[in-house]
Amino acid sequence: MPVGGCDLGANVWMEDNAIYFYFGRSNSFDENNALLKSGRVKIDFSPNPFVNIAQELKLEHGYVEIRGNSGDLSARAKIWVEVDRPMLHVEVFSNRKISTSVEYQNWRYQRKLIHSRWGVPGYMDYPGDDIFWYLDVLKTTQNQVIFYHQNNNDDLLIDKEIVQQDLSHLKDALWNPTRDFVFGGVMQGKNLIVTDKGAGVYLGTDYESLRLETKEASRTFQLDVCLHSGYYQSGTDWEDAMFAALPSTEATFEAQFARHQNWWHDFWEKSYIIINPEAPNPADPVWQVGRNYNIFRYQMACNARGEYPTKFNGGLFTVDPVLIGEEFSPENPDFRAWGGGVMTAQNQRLLYWPLLKTGDFETMLQEFDFYRRPLKNAEMRTQAYWGHEGACFTDQMSQAAIVSGREYGWDRPVDLERGVQSSPYHEYYFTSQLEFAFMVLEYYRYSRKDIRPYMPFVKSAVRFFDEHYQFRARQHFGQPFSEDGKYIFYPCMALETYTGNVRNPADVIAALTVLTRELQRLPAEYVADHEKAYYARLSARLPEIPWREMEGHRTIAPAEKWDRIVNYEIPQLYPVFPWGLYGVGEPDLQLAIDTWEYGVDTPEQKDYISWHQDAIFCARMGLTDEAARISLQKLRDADRRFPTFWGPGHDWVPDHNWGGSGMIGLQEMLLQATDEKIILFPAWPKEWDVDFKLFAPGKTTVAGSLRSGKIVKLEISPETRMKDVIL
Repeated sequence: MPVGGCDLGANVWMEDNAIYFYFGRSNSFDENNALLKSGRVKIDFSPNPFVNIAQELKLEHGYVEIRGNSGDLSARAKIWVEVDRPMLHVEVFSNRKISTSVEYQNWRYQRKLIHSRWGVPGYMDYPGDDIFWYLDVLKTTQNQVIFYHQNNNDDLLIDKEIVQQDLSHLKDALWNPTRDFVFGGVMQGKNLIVTDKGAGVYLGTDYESLRLETKEASRTFQLDVCLHSGYYQSGTDWEDAMFAALPSTEATFEAQFARHQNWWHDFWEKSYIIINPEAPNPADPVWQVGRNYNIFRYQMACNARGEYPTKFNGGLFTVDPVLIGEEFSPENPDFRAWGGGVMTAQNQRLLYWPLLKTGDFETMLQEFDFYRRPLKNAEMRTQAYWGHEGACFTDQMSQAAIVSGREYGWDRPVDLERGVQSSPYHEYYFTSQLEFAFMVLEYYRYSRKDIRPYMPFVKSAVRFFDEHYQFRARQHFGQPFSEDGKYIFYPCMALETYTGNVRNPADVIAALTVLTRELQRLPAEYVADHEKAYYARLSARLPEIPWREMEGHRTIAPAEKWDRIVNYEIPQLYPVFPWGLYGVGEPDLQLAIDTWEYGVDTPEQKDYISWHQDAIFCARMGLTDEAARISLQKLRDADRRFPTFWGPGHDWVPDHNWGGSGMIGLQEMLLQATDEKIILFPAWPKEWDVDFKLFAPGKTTVAGSLRSGKIVKLEISPETRMKDVIL
């Protein structure tokens, strides 16, 4: 059961009448660029009131509550995380005095061989020595348990990838966020003292433990876990900074919890979708869709103030991998398929698009900062390989914008061009940077908040395509443009799916069509007149989106040409989403519908699991029945105890791009906003009653209620936007 705040998440459960939780932050990247947990905690009680138990996520209030009793002994535990600091608290209230034992468990107490490199995918196919998990530092004071991980600067994966990718001459100039990084924390509490050390095995993984116990029995108990990270030359420096960051005793515990409650209250007042609000029924899949939409939004909010974005493949809430499948039994709790530091952009975007309509604008900045911070790295790579301007962000890359070692290829063909990835899925795939650039512009359109820090990334992402494909055209055709003066996007890819001699893919052309248009619309403080003239010239040179005839119907083609299909995406529908060139209220809607009906090439391209966008496409095209059917499949309860722990799908558990794509689809069924129009209920089933509050462009909120297909409440703020509403 997930709980979190700031950038700290914990998975809480009861086992053998003890409270357990894993905990960690979204920035805890080690030398292997894995996202490490901070540890596991087990809490025992004597006498134990937690024999007959009920555990509940108090969603509205942002904490987990566990109630228990044994005879006439009863107690209540509350686990919560502060919203503005990475601090976790456990409070226990009992009707009689009890003693408490807290065990901090750590499986990184010694250097250990990494069994499967699937958990550190940058090392997959690495020809060098064995790869290891490096040990943590574990120590105690009289009443504190201290734990931290100091990255080994002599064995950083990102440094090895820099060498692999023929960038050694730039190594000192390239930013490596894992160098000198130290992360960890302290566990302490009133009435607690350190006692003994221990050891054990949990689900096949051995660990060592440090124990805190209450000095005397009490009716109340409080445990505080305070985390800290930063760049330090030594563990001592980190400890000094960590203790300096501990909260002052002047800040009362009650005031901290009051801030926590106020934040969650405002969060739920800001936006919601509640389906069948007058007939709540946990067994009803339709009701589950609305409930799970809100739960997944909560999971994203657990990292609301994180330095790094929530990972698509489990976020903060992964569990022991053996629970996913016996084949993962050798792996420890830090394992996740696709790794912790490989930021698969095509998946990550689905977690952040829905935050526009929920108004969770603050959280979106962590994804934008992910591109802002390593921008110079991405631009230096472009210059080093091809000698032109613009940023080259690939799909499978680290937080330093360095390509994952697996995709670049440790055993790449000797004649493969520098800079080109040795992967059929990613060889010439750079398009996801355009989508995140568009997300920045949409963030501005919705929130009207300042985007100056992110405009260098947006402009550099577009410039790369301008200069790179002139460079490629000269290389392959002896001239920068086609005979009719258009760009030739070759060699290219249509997402990860259509590959091999791809020319003029639909998703790339749609992306640049929309971006050049939107950049010209921005105020002069973001785009100067001479820059707008540049984007106008770029726009005029874009080729038409390709089309083809399928089963007697004109459909959007994935590209003008390609050799083979290697994945399951539908790039021919990306002009529908995210690019919005076709859809409800837009020209040539039937072309998009026919593309959905007839224009895919393999049955596997249509699906509801994981990152598949079928419900989004159908909602954008006004296909109500199909959008509802697919949303029911996607957002109904998972086959696990917690309803939104979907997966593994194509990724891991809990699959966050499963939840993100589900959120987008449901939002688009309710509200679509293109240009100045606000289209309500474009693909909403009349039989689904709903209360909702969503954001639209121009700092607009739309709140409404639908009963039996009729609007019984509609509030638009500001009221001047009512004229733009289309029902």
